[in-house]
Amino acid sequence: MDAHYALGSPSKENVIAPRLFISSAALVRLAAYVRLQPTTEVCGYGFVSSWNGDFYVANPDDFFITEQVVTSSSAKDAGAGLGPAYAQAVVEGRDSQLRLQWHSHPGDAYFSSTDMRNVKEFGNTFDYLISVVTNRWGNIQARFDTFQPWRFGAEMEVFCYDDIDEETRRLVSAELRRKVTVVPTKKNLTQWRPA
Repeated sequence: MDAHYALGSPSKENVIAPRLFISSAALVRLAAYVRLQPTTEVCGYGFVSSWNGDFYVANPDDFFITEQVVTSSSAKDAGAGLGPAYAQAVVEGRDSQLRLQWHSHPGDAYFSSTDMRNVKEFGNTFDYLISVVTNRWGNIQARFDTFQPWRFGAEMEVFCYDDIDEETRRLVSAELRRKVTVVPTKKNLTQWRPA
């Protein structure tokens, strides 16, 4: 992971919280869910892996949805709520990685008082949870909350990382150097210097 860029803001609580890294391929999946449902909310879950104190969503299918009922201001799992997501996680052998819940807002991406109540309710099921709010413009806010053995919560920094494997990077970089000529325009004149 040698290239990444920030999506979310640093913690306003002035505490150190884990960071959330989302691969570019997984981010495309999340964005598709949200952009194809632009006037209402939509909600789902995610599988995360942890490494060195941070969390990662690596694969597109790490973000998923279950059946739900939505409006312009709410998204609720149909029926048993978290049950279908947990059942899927067990079938895939990933129940320990089901620690992310996400939903979209048709407007701004922020944690409303309803969202914060929902985060608290997840404490009945999980020892920790990552919550993500996003919108159709790609704004993302994330929180990390622990519930056991103590209660703690803070905003997370969110990063997208480049998940191109090294062999593909090497081959494509070589091909780009051979086949692409950059012609200066007004937009990139600051980078171009006459010979």
